[in-house]
Amino acid sequence: MKSFIIILMLLCSSVYADAKLYLGLGYANINEKFDNLDVKRKSLDAGRIKIGYGIRENYAIELSIEGIKNEAKILSDRDEDRYGANIELVKSLDLDTFIYPYFKAGFGAGSMKTTRDDTEQSLSYGNFNFGLGTYIAINEHFDFELGYEYKQISYERIDLDATTKIGYKSKANVFYFGLNTRF
Repeated sequence: MKSFIIILMLLCSSVYADAKLYLGLGYANINEKFDNLDVKRKSLDAGRIKIGYGIRENYAIELSIEGIKNEAKILSDRDEDRYGANIELVKSLDLDTFIYPYFKAGFGAGSMKTTRDDTEQSLSYGNFNFGLGTYIAINEHFDFELGYEYKQISYERIDLDATTKIGYKSKANVFYFGLNTRF
């Protein structure tokens, strides 16, 4: 059993022997539709900063932080900007060209401030996501990223009155453009 674990560790370390740290900065456009409301949030602007570790031609893991511009009256009298973090596993394909298609899956969480009856509250949410896209390599250290993500978002339950709570769920289509630098 010891030798099996040692061999497994050596194989895993050889997979990531060429792995690099990378940073990304990007813009996303989000269209969100709520399940239990007849309402859509169209064209929400979002900024994203991410850090990843892996190989552009194989696997990577990413941690991203995003801020979503939001001024609507859907979940409260005024919904403010959302801030969240996501962690995702990325699998890209090496086509022996400068284009590397990928798919990814992950989860995240965040919060936003809401104003209800002149009282400011923080509302948390969680999401599961799945995405497809491509890296377009400029050189060894830089690449553009074009992507699409589908997110299922579940918001914290809101107290409507002393006895009634309601929870909201939504589905979001996210179109992403970014620039990554690899070290």
